[in-house]
Amino acid sequence: MTHAFLPASGSTSINADAPVLVVGPTLHEDDYQALRSFARTVADQTGTPAVFASHDDYRVTDFSALYVVPLEWDDDVTPLLLVAGALVHGVPVHVPQDPANAVACELCSIPLDVYVTPGHAGDILCGQCRYIGIVCAWCGDDADDDEFMEVVECGESWQLVHEGCVSEGRRVQGPDAFITE
Repeated sequence: MTHAFLPASGSTSINADAPVLVVGPTLHEDDYQALRSFARTVADQTGTPAVFASHDDYRVTDFSALYVVPLEWDDDVTPLLLVAGALVHGVPVHVPQDPANAVACELCSIPLDVYVTPGHAGDILCGQCRYIGIVCAWCGDDADDDEFMEVVECGESWQLVHEGCVSEGRRVQGPDAFITE
C-alpha cells in the first residue's frame, strides 16, 4: 500500500483543476452512505468533481482540496491520515460549516452548506451558477450559460455531466448508466 500523504512523482504542487476528496468514517454502512451523500453535496454546491474516500490509499496532492464529513468519528481514525497528509502538503482542508456560517449563492440565493472557493472576482457562487467552463465528464465539452450540468455518480465519485449527455448515456448504456440520486 502506498502512503496516502506522499506527493505524486515527488511533486508537492496542488492541481487547482483537480477534483476534491471527501473524507470521513467508513467502517459502517451508514457512515459510508453519509460520506457518499456528503460528497454529492460537495460536488453540487462547489461545481467540482468529488471523490468519496472509501480507503486511505490516495495521494492528497492529486486533489485541489479535502472536505471533511460532518459526522462523529467514533472508532474510524484512518481517514485522518489523509487530513494530516493534506495539511503537510498545503492542500486546503475544509471542515464542516456551522449553520451560522453558511452563505448563499450571490446569483440564485441557494444556501451553501459547504465551503465554496470564491471566484476570481471574490464572488460566492453555487455549482449551478459556476458551471460555465466546467468540462462534462461524458463528452468532454465545456458547459455554457444555457446548459444545466447534472451531478452523477461514477464509481466512487460524483462527476458533472451535461443534462443531454445523461439522457444520451442512458439511451446508449441503459437506464442505470448514471445515478443522480
